[in-house]
Amino acid sequence: MNVIKKTMKEKKFINITLLIVTNAVILSILYHVVIHFNSIVSALAGILSTVLSAFAPLWIGILIAYILSPLVNLIDSRLMTRFFRNNPGNPKVNKRNSAIRNMLSIILTFVIVILIISLLVYGFSALIMGQFVNVSLLSYDGFSEMISSIMDYFNTYEKIIMEWASHLPEGVIADKLQGTVNMIINWLSNHFSAVALLNSVVAFFGSLVNVLLGLIVSIYLLKDREMFKKMCVDGAALILPRRTNTKIMTTLNDVNGVVSRFIRGALIDSMIIATLSSIALTVIGLDFSVFIGCFAGLCNIIPYFGPILGMIPAFLVGTLSGGITQGLLTIVIQVVLWLFDGNFLYPKVVGSSTGLHPLAVLIAVSVCGYFWGIVGMVIAVPIAGIINIFARKAINHLKAKRDADIAFSMLSDEETQEETNGEE
Repeated sequence: MNVIKKTMKEKKFINITLLIVTNAVILSILYHVVIHFNSIVSALAGILSTVLSAFAPLWIGILIAYILSPLVNLIDSRLMTRFFRNNPGNPKVNKRNSAIRNMLSIILTFVIVILIISLLVYGFSALIMGQFVNVSLLSYDGFSEMISSIMDYFNTYEKIIMEWASHLPEGVIADKLQGTVNMIINWLSNHFSAVALLNSVVAFFGSLVNVLLGLIVSIYLLKDREMFKKMCVDGAALILPRRTNTKIMTTLNDVNGVVSRFIRGALIDSMIIATLSSIALTVIGLDFSVFIGCFAGLCNIIPYFGPILGMIPAFLVGTLSGGITQGLLTIVIQVVLWLFDGNFLYPKVVGSSTGLHPLAVLIAVSVCGYFWGIVGMVIAVPIAGIINIFARKAINHLKAKRDADIAFSMLSDEETQEETNGEE
């Protein structure tokens, strides 16, 4: 018994026992995680999806506020300051004027954005229906007429594709083409039937509620953006050590600069390309010119591969409706716009906001597209830009550490040499 007590008092024995027990527990947990990995991942994905869906208005509001914040600041500094000037001798009046100026800037920003979106939707609906949309569209009859018009368009194209497929010669290539045609016809039937359009409308109005709540959230975030920013900075300062907090805040500012410049520049670039593409395709008489132009503008957000994706529907619609000549003409238009964007517009609007080499952008788009599809290709550039920031900071830190070690080693050698000379 005394031997056992003496053994238990030994610190080394206790440490080894704790190490064995800890390793056994960790290995047991890892074993169960590996065995039930798929179930655990599915459960976590379900929980994450539920949380994200529940807070969807908050995420939408944060995104809207993040995108519109520069426009609010621009209107506030360039326009509203002319009507509300600061009074050095009256801080209360200055505070009240600042709040009024900020709110008016937010309202004017939303009016401008809503007006632009309304004009785009109005023009899109007008060209899809072949006539300008009037107030009757808001009624049930007008809405039914719009649905019928869209369905007639796609039923017509479905008949054209089927007729074209019936004239294909027999052979291996013809079988492959026939399979592709059948896939296109099935896609049109599934997505542009009466039931599919009705489900799309119901889903749209369901999402509209989240968007409206997100707009309200964004207004509050923009109105009190300085307060929320101060809360985050003060909270980080209380939790983190000063040196760590400084590094994190510097890194976040760098990330914000890269992401914000890319998002705003890419959106402006996309809108310009969508407008130019829609006008050019309308001039040559292509059906769904605005729809295809907007699609080309959205695809243009994806570097390198985006313009190619935007050419596909333009070529197909042009070929089916106006023959191979019109199809080739749509490709010529898209190529000209692609060259204009790549050599002039994109460098001016977006520029080198991410600081990435073109080869790095190409690799990032390819890798992210492989893992996450179209969404991955869209977010590839900002993700690569963020990785580039962390990589540069890590390299600079390692260089500084190496230089410090070299300097310390040289100083130690000098001190050793001086001591040796003194002894001699």
